[in-house]
Amino acid sequence: MAQDFAGFTWYDYDGEKSTMQINTVEITELTLAAQAIAIGTLRTALNDITLSVVSRASVTDHLFDTKTVPTDPFAQRETKWVIVAQDTLGNVFKANEIPTADLSLLTLGSKYIIKGGVVVTIDPDNFVFDFQTAYNAVAKSKTGLDLTIVDMYQVGRNT
Repeated sequence: MAQDFAGFTWYDYDGEKSTMQINTVEITELTLAAQAIAIGTLRTALNDITLSVVSRASVTDHLFDTKTVPTDPFAQRETKWVIVAQDTLGNVFKANEIPTADLSLLTLGSKYIIKGGVVVTIDPDNFVFDFQTAYNAVAKSKTGLDLTIVDMYQVGRNT
């Protein structure tokens, strides 16, 4: 059985494309509607933690596909959020990188917005919490196990 996944595409200020994908449950006619809703929620949450917006979201069929170039010159694909996730067997690994990170979400002099599974930044609009909840609801390991975010922090070149 091939692992199904959701894919997301961003463009940075210079029009350069970045992508991210996460494994999901098997997509069937019985799961597609629920997964489309969950991936739509995750797309919205991704928009809240990046300076660019998701230009394309897909799962088996494309759910959203419109190239959108941001107007913020700090929206660069090299500025990223790194997600370290854990599966239900306790395996911990770097799961994803999200481009065009909105660094205004960083607080307290830390590069982390999630540490040890807990939101550690000031998050009055619940953007980070909502993203974490949406990601944990959708993301699967390559073997189909549920994933949860352990750490999420800023990295990047040219920052």
